[in-house]
Amino acid sequence: MFKILRDKRISFFPSVIGAAISYLIGAIGFIATVYFNKILISYAEGTIENLPPIMMVLFVLAVIFVQMVITNIFSNYLTNKLILKNYIHIVNSIFKKSTSMFIPDYEKVDKEKIINHYLIDANKAAMSIVGVIGVGIGLFSTIILMLILNFITSFKITLYSLIMFLPFVVVTSYGAKKLEKTSADLAKENDFAILKIKNYCVNKESISISGKDSYFISDFNESMDKLRDKKVKNLFWQKIVYELPTVIINLTPILILLIATTVIKDNKLDFSQIYFMTSIMTFIYEPLGQFVVLLTKWRESMPYIKRLLEFLDIDSKVEESFDNIFSGDNKGFLKGTANMYGIDGKKLYKFDLELPEKGFLVFKGPNGSGKSTFFKLLSQMMDPTLLSNRDFKINRKYRNDIGILFYPLFFFSGTVYENINFGKEIDDNLMSLFNLPDLQKQVVPDPLNLSSGEARKIALLRLFSQEKNIYLLDEPISNLEEEAVLALKDYIQKTKEDKLLIAIMHDDRYDSIADGFINIKDDHMFFIKRQLV
Repeated sequence: MFKILRDKRISFFPSVIGAAISYLIGAIGFIATVYFNKILISYAEGTIENLPPIMMVLFVLAVIFVQMVITNIFSNYLTNKLILKNYIHIVNSIFKKSTSMFIPDYEKVDKEKIINHYLIDANKAAMSIVGVIGVGIGLFSTIILMLILNFITSFKITLYSLIMFLPFVVVTSYGAKKLEKTSADLAKENDFAILKIKNYCVNKESISISGKDSYFISDFNESMDKLRDKKVKNLFWQKIVYELPTVIINLTPILILLIATTVIKDNKLDFSQIYFMTSIMTFIYEPLGQFVVLLTKWRESMPYIKRLLEFLDIDSKVEESFDNIFSGDNKGFLKGTANMYGIDGKKLYKFDLELPEKGFLVFKGPNGSGKSTFFKLLSQMMDPTLLSNRDFKINRKYRNDIGILFYPLFFFSGTVYENINFGKEIDDNLMSLFNLPDLQKQVVPDPLNLSSGEARKIALLRLFSQEKNIYLLDEPISNLEEEAVLALKDYIQKTKEDKLLIAIMHDDRYDSIADGFINIKDDHMFFIKRQLV
């Protein structure tokens, strides 16, 4: 628990303290209400002789204010506000971790589980840290305060009344174990359900064309039935753990009155004192019960928090390998040999390359030969363990100086201009490269309201605006009209004087401006420098 509290990615310590204070404020408000009622009962009994009507009215108004404003509005509002604030804090931690992870490491993570980190795990963690730990501190402080007040009033009744706490321990300790297990099972089933739903949403067209709707409906219903069964089991133990103690709390006043009856016969307490003790003791049982329930909730939330911590604690498995690859100090971009394998473990080719720092190179080879895989290696998007027999170095100064055009193209809700510039100013000459007609057009990413040509132009302008010194272009002229093809060719011819551009192409329209060719043939990748005529 304390390790989690020290974790700045999850915990927000002021929220914990704020929740504890808010609960204490509510508890003090309850004590004040009970004390006001005790005074009124004492007046009715005659133990207080003089209570002006105006004072009674003020007491009633005070009770209304304390109960409605302080206890029910301020205290509960503050706690929920703090939970929400901590939830946003955790969600930001998840997003920051996702965006900062090495791409090869991120590709190995279950994406459905990441979605549930956002939707479920972060919420569970926030509610546990603020609602369990923060409120728990407030509950514990309240229990101590209440017990002191009751022990001062009657040590005997208070001591006897605490026997009702034993059923709490029995019910919640067993229920907590079952609840933790069913919560872990439910979390896994949620991940699987997200996977099914996402797959069906993305592939709706294929499902419809297949003409096998009944098969997929049956498969989907089976998945939902499994999710429902896990949820029902979890709900059952929630009811046992969280609501059965309430029944015991409701029995507490009866027990206290039975004990107090003997004390009244001995003339040791008056009715107002009995009322005060019964109210306080009943309220003690509420936080006592809540305290045990909170510990149970903590155990219930642990499977979700552990999943979240496992994700946030992922260390890069490939960064050291890339440190080794990007360690060359030779003149040029890269130099060396290695065997390249695909993600399926199949050998693609052996390469033996020495590439310059500037110029334009055309990359050719059959479909599926591994051209895009090589680009992903250079841009640190691929696990370097897919290389073997490596004697291969990339100039270290280009470690963070490589831009890549790869697929699928990425777009987000915003204008065309925002999708290009990401909020920064772009040179007018670059923006005029393709003469996009409407830079203020709103982009809808799903379904995408851009033509394939528009999408390609936006992606190219976005890439070139990054001002990198190395550009890797995967099929850059696909879906472009001839005018745009010529404009891009002219741009590359000017840019290659200062930068290195490598383009995967299956035709010869740019061969005339190429300074060399990278070819894949007979399981071998090699570089041919163009001979000047």
